[in-house]
Amino acid sequence: MGWIPMTCSFGVFAVAEPAGGGGHFTPRVSVVIPTRNREESLSRAVASMLAQTLQEWELLIVDDGSEDDTGRRVEEWQLADVRVRGVRHVDRKGGGAARNSGLRLARAPWIAFLDDDAEWMPTKLAHQLALAHNARRPALVHAPVLAVEEDGSTVVLGGAVDPVAPFRTLSGGNRIDTAGVLVDRAAVADVGGFDPEMPRLQDWDLWLRLCGHVTFTRDEAVLARTFRIGSRISTDPGGLRRAAERLIRKHPSSRRLRTCLGHMLVCEGEADAGVRMLRGEGPGYRRSPSLHARLAMARFFPGGYRSLARASERWRRARVSVDPWQDSSA
Repeated sequence: MGWIPMTCSFGVFAVAEPAGGGGHFTPRVSVVIPTRNREESLSRAVASMLAQTLQEWELLIVDDGSEDDTGRRVEEWQLADVRVRGVRHVDRKGGGAARNSGLRLARAPWIAFLDDDAEWMPTKLAHQLALAHNARRPALVHAPVLAVEEDGSTVVLGGAVDPVAPFRTLSGGNRIDTAGVLVDRAAVADVGGFDPEMPRLQDWDLWLRLCGHVTFTRDEAVLARTFRIGSRISTDPGGLRRAAERLIRKHPSSRRLRTCLGHMLVCEGEADAGVRMLRGEGPGYRRSPSLHARLAMARFFPGGYRSLARASERWRRARVSVDPWQDSSA
């Protein structure tokens, strides 16, 4: 039927060659879409791929154990377009492992990620590929992404990353949305791809590990949007604490990262874990006066801390909540 079944654990899997061997063409960009039980929104994402002005791409759709009609739809797309290949996980493995399955089969020098609840402007790949060719390689091109909330409101996600000191920028918060990225495939492979043991924050973890391996190049155009409706493949409501602990073990000396993760934990209702993260530990660990104040409020008034954080977020979003989607293709 043209599927590539992947039934084993991360790192080792069985591969059956798809019908036609994936087509006799050389893609310039490999696009990976992880999906699970999202047939309707997946159709929108694939339609935006088929409408790309850049034609030399391959699309790898990784079905992470769907129980709906996703498999049949992927087979239809494969039969209709030789550039589309389907990958099926018999058992659910999570968003990081799903993207890694696509990465292992990718053939192009550049990789892009399209979530099943997102879509791209027709010029997305062509525009970012031109920027990538002008950048010092290996490169990661990142662009803002328009998020559409369930109530129809919009907010622009993503921010600038200092190309000279990317780790310092990114350790203070994730400024890169996966749907807005085009990155050198070899660089991603060199750092091991996504960490499948991360229950959340898989993309942020990857960007941090890519610091020192790629040149971060900012694309100002909004050429992707994502719809925050329903459950998502990367969502694990109980996973933030485990992800934060795993992330800080990889970067134990980063006070900025620890502060950011502690803030996120308190805001999500895990006050005890957040306070432990904010408190820090180990020889030479010093807290700034502002961190002392934040720690005290998180410890004694976690509800007030969350309320202030939500108010700050609403204020920030009110400043950028515009819809540039209709103008961003210009």
